[in-house]
Amino acid sequence: MFVARSRRHHAGGWRVARVARRARNQARLRAGKSWNYPLAGGNPISTCVGARANSGVMLREFVHVKQECRAGRRRWFESDGLDLVVWHDAADRMEGFQICYDFGRGEHALTWRPDSGFAHSAVDTGDDFQGGAKLTPILVPDGAVPWAELAARFAERSDTLEPPLRELVTARLAAKR
Repeated sequence: MFVARSRRHHAGGWRVARVARRARNQARLRAGKSWNYPLAGGNPISTCVGARANSGVMLREFVHVKQECRAGRRRWFESDGLDLVVWHDAADRMEGFQICYDFGRGEHALTWRPDSGFAHSAVDTGDDFQGGAKLTPILVPDGAVPWAELAARFAERSDTLEPPLRELVTARLAAKR
């Protein structure tokens, strides 16, 4: 399920967000600005638009998120310490989600797919590689999920999500499957 040491990406297709980029983005959001992430060719990957009133607390959606080369689309929401990535199929039905979080114990990701349920992963940042060069971060299987803490964090940040999405994620977290 994971690409060993090639450091590309997890089967879900989401590349792990970098801590420095997140801090820079949150500072821009607090200042009431929006921004583009450039690709090598100069095209924007995504633009985030947020309101100063709820910066950092509520999940804010990035618009114009770079999409995978497949049918369907990907949506990305961000707040302080909690990100939500949602995958939709070609008919715009939700086909999975990933909650990325850092509660002071390192970055983790909880991925849910209807056919396989939940997968809990830690982020291997690639810093400890013996070759000296930093590798691309990957997701590696991890142990216990902090269900109560995740559900509480999601509940306090999810008021900006549309009700069907919020209810589905909340129900999956409550069912733990």
